[in-house]
Amino acid sequence: NAPSSHSGMTPMQYAASRGHLEVVQMLADQFNAFVDIADREGETALLKAAYNGHLPVVQCLVQRRANVHHRDRDGWTALHNACGRGHLRIVQHLVEHGSANIDVQSQQGHTPL
Repeated sequence: NAPSSHSGMTPMQYAASRGHLEVVQMLADQFNAFVDIADREGETALLKAAYNGHLPVVQCLVQRRANVHHRDRDGWTALHNACGRGHLRIVQHLVEHGSANIDVQSQQGHTPL
């Protein structure tokens, strides 16, 4: 759960951002790593996985009750990240299985859709 002094990311965030599903599962299941810890930018493992298009990791984190409504320092959610990068299957999963809010606005007034 401890963030790196260099990147500010936890092992969970790093694994999620790189799409390492097995590592994410191991950290959550065997080491009880928290899925909702935010880094210096306010991003959680779910926001990072959604941004980078890692659907299996997003599914894993949502199943483990990651907060799909979490907002980073700019007010962006995982849904903003997935929409902004064109990751349709992640968008669908967040809306259908995570009850993501399609109307949430960032600090700049942007909605995911």
